[in-house]
Amino acid sequence: MDRGLTVEYLYHDADIVEVRVSAANGVFAGSAAVYVARGELRESADLVKDFPAGRLDKRELAWGAMKILADELSREYSMHFS
Repeated sequence: MDRGLTVEYLYHDADIVEVRVSAANGVFAGSAAVYVARGELRESADLVKDFPAGRLDKRELAWGAMKILADELSREYSMHFS
């Protein structure tokens, strides 16, 4: 199994872009179709550019509508880089 992260374009309209995010670490792999607001992809690319900048570098991406689930704020999709 290959390791890595890919973001594949699926669809867009005036407000959103639909992408498929796939990730694998050599043991586990998964994918999800995610709706992203226009502009969020560029912001996300800027956020993970030059990652990792050091041994302690940690970053998080979150896409999708925010909502409250079981008294916690949640996003449709989030990724943690560390």
